Amino acid sequence: MLEFRTYCYLQNQKTGCTFVEQFLRKFSAEPLVKFDKHAAVAQRDPAKFYFINVREPLELYRSLYAYGLDGKGTVWERMTKLGLQHMYAKGPEGFSHWLRFVLDPKHALALGNGYTTASAQLMGLMTWRFYRLAVAGFEAAAPSFKTRKDVNDFTRSHYFMNNVLKQETLREDLVKLVQGPLANRVTDVDDAVAWIEATPRINASASLTEADNVPIDQEALQLIFSKERRLYRIFYPDAEGFAQWRATKED
Repeated sequence: MLEFRTYCYLQNQKTGCTFVEQFLRKFSAEPLVKFDKHAAVAQRDPAKFYFINVREPLELYRSLYAYGLDGKGTVWERMTKLGLQHMYAKGPEGFSHWLRFVLDPKHALALGNGYTTASAQLMGLMTWRFYRLAVAGFEAAAPSFKTRKDVNDFTRSHYFMNNVLKQETLREDLVKLVQGPLANRVTDVDDAVAWIEATPRINASASLTEADNVPIDQEALQLIFSKERRLYRIFYPDAEGFAQWRATKED
């Protein structure tokens, strides 16, 4: 989280948030009031402008796995401490096997603080990560959720993001934000746009390209659609295969 006087950016992991952080540190016309990486807002200020990143869940999992192949990331660190480093032993070819492991609710506690087995039965890790930042009081309320309807009802009434940047179109989305709601909050719009368009990607995995080329088996893909259905329905309804999967399921 990077909080400024009139706006706040929430850092959703592995979605391009390092790029946005560096941009804000360089071009914000307002001083940084508070920084707490990947933290949620403790108390929402209705007067502030809030924004966040999102990324297509399959590609998020690919990136997370590839990051682990590089020996990086909190999930890799947690799994290594639990003696689960063998889940990365097959390299890129082990992606689908790793996916089935991390999507199993009984392994939720290996993935992050607060993400419990009960929560993992209702949503995947990527939905959890997004909602704990984008929905006021989500993490505190999560233990009370018994059904998917409970989750849907709570998020509809407590969601507070004013803008969402897609990782897939991050430069274009950030330019629109700078030329719109952030125009009076950056030091120079033209310079900011030029930086966005010219600066290379930041914090990419060395194994990412290799992992991207490994096909996912249908069982693992169906699990992703099931666990991350909310992100797909809201942000990626046209993702390949999702519409066909959704047509066969009841939410």
